[in-house]
Amino acid sequence: MCSVTNISVLIFSSTYYGFYIHGRSAHGFADTDLVTLKAYLKKEAEEACGTRGLVPDGLERQTFRIAVPPSFRTCYDRLLAITHSAAANTKPFSVVSIF
Repeated sequence: MCSVTNISVLIFSSTYYGFYIHGRSAHGFADTDLVTLKAYLKKEAEEACGTRGLVPDGLERQTFRIAVPPSFRTCYDRLLAITHSAAANTKPFSVVSIF
């Protein structure tokens, strides 16, 4: 699902250890209509396009166990705090009727 939607995921199961799912689409992008998506999946089934994997070794490895150093985790935590702060300061949508 991640590679079809072209989204990568980083999941921490502990402070410095976790998993990475590489969700690169073999087609470069995923924002398309269902007819095109179906054609893309058919190309993949026929092996008529690139692979989804991260490393160009012929294997389509998309999931990895990771161990990050403390400096990475510190930076990650800072970015996450900024994101949470920005989300908390965003006003929720309100529907305004013009009629």
